Amino acid sequence: MQEGLRKGDEKAPIAMKTQLEWILFGNAEKLDRKETFVCLQADDRMNEQMKSFWEFEEPPHVLPWSFEDQLCEKHYQVNTICLSDGRYQVRLPMKPDAPSDWVNSHQIAHSCLLSLERKLGKNPSLYAEYRASIQLMIKSDQMRKVSIAPQNCRSHYFLPHHAVVKESSTTTYVRPVFNASARNEAGHSLNEHLMTGPNLLPQLILVLAHWRCYPVAFVADVSKMYLQVRIYPDDWKFQSIIYRDDPKEEIENYVLTTVTFGSGPSAFLANRALRQLASDEGEKYPLAVPIVHKEMYMDDFLFSAYDVGLAKQKRDQLSVLFVSGGFSLAKWMTNDSDLLSTFSFESLAKEATLLDCACFNLTEDLMQSLCLLTKDWDVPLPDAEVEKWRAFEGDLKGLPSLVILRWNGVMSEAHIELHGFADASKCAYAAALYVRVIYQGRVRVNLLASKAKVAPLKIQSIPRLELCAVHLLTKLIASFAATEDFVSSKIHLWSDPKTTLHWIHDGLLRVGGQLKNAHISDECKHQVILPAKCRLVELLDRLLA
Repeated sequence: MQEGLRKGDEKAPIAMKTQLEWILFGNAEKLDRKETFVCLQADDRMNEQMKSFWEFEEPPHVLPWSFEDQLCEKHYQVNTICLSDGRYQVRLPMKPDAPSDWVNSHQIAHSCLLSLERKLGKNPSLYAEYRASIQLMIKSDQMRKVSIAPQNCRSHYFLPHHAVVKESSTTTYVRPVFNASARNEAGHSLNEHLMTGPNLLPQLILVLAHWRCYPVAFVADVSKMYLQVRIYPDDWKFQSIIYRDDPKEEIENYVLTTVTFGSGPSAFLANRALRQLASDEGEKYPLAVPIVHKEMYMDDFLFSAYDVGLAKQKRDQLSVLFVSGGFSLAKWMTNDSDLLSTFSFESLAKEATLLDCACFNLTEDLMQSLCLLTKDWDVPLPDAEVEKWRAFEGDLKGLPSLVILRWNGVMSEAHIELHGFADASKCAYAAALYVRVIYQGRVRVNLLASKAKVAPLKIQSIPRLELCAVHLLTKLIASFAATEDFVSSKIHLWSDPKTTLHWIHDGLLRVGGQLKNAHISDECKHQVILPAKCRLVELLDRLLA
């Protein structure tokens, strides 16, 4: 209970403030009915979040396309055209079982609009920003007013929309976001009947590693990337919305004519359009093509070059290529002052930001401890666990002093070595990869990447955890050694010979009964397979061959 008690008339209920918000109690008429209603709602989002948390420290790897991914790619190839202005027009990849009747999606969108108006009405400046964003979409032909007869509303899917505030943004402080996951009365949403498409993004850790290999660096952003890809007119009805500038006006119907942020396949359609642009126009701009495929993540580009001259060529070719497809690059940043002066003020980023720190294995250890407690969410933690979290919080204060050099010293004629280290304890095991650059008699060593995992819940011996660490290292270094930046590098792997080599002297270690190092799962009895009388470096060479 909390302070706050509200009473009405003598027979009126009483409201009391609690930690779970307000509760009502009071007299009620006696009911003769004996029916009991029990409602249960299961929410598995927490389990999905925890699963993603554990998978975060997996080394970079490419998953094979599913059958649906292949269908989505084929659908794109068959239904995509290039318009007269150079932009691409795509169709929404609907699943075969998509309904033709969307029942009361209009009613749900109407309720959401009224709720949005009440919320924005309490903040006039925010409401003005939201109106301006909508009007800009109308002016840019990304949103069109249409007339929909009442009897035809059921064939349209109406997207609820709401305002998202991004205080750190220097361009769009407020933007509308459309909810394609909203379910109608029949329990259907647009997203569940759309194929999401394959993940076309490269591994972020490899993008950053490539970006760090050259002295002159660029960062740029594709301005409103999704909105530059058109949707086929017959599919506009699946992107219907209702809107009015003022609550006193009549509500009007609109359709969105471009790829919409919030729909399942939006990321695939936008990134696939960029790749199509690179394929169609790549012969004219050869320096821009690998940037589109390997040096882009979401709508951000991170590319670099050995010298200023090559950097300018890359920048110019990429900019012209994107303009030909209706895209534009903005928020430019570079570490070269001469290059910086060649940009217009409007095209530069207003402020620089630090890259987020990836993760800490300590967090995984703490989360595993919490899971083992099996306590409800509102049960206080034991003092020992609280102290661990407080110590972790205190360690975070030292992050501002952490400095990682962007350029790792790689030059065109330098001798490059990759050194990998694997180690384990009873709590966790880890692998770290360093790049050693020898150029003109000078040696530079920088951390390239690291991965860590908590030890399995079932108690394992230190030698077995050492093998887990070695296997983690081989997967980590294999992903880097396959890239063009390090494909010719000399590789050295380091581990504790007292434990690891003892296990690999005689015969083969089997992995789940298999003598093949492919798609080894964490549940396997042994975490690594090594041939007899063979050093770790030779094993890696064999895997990469």
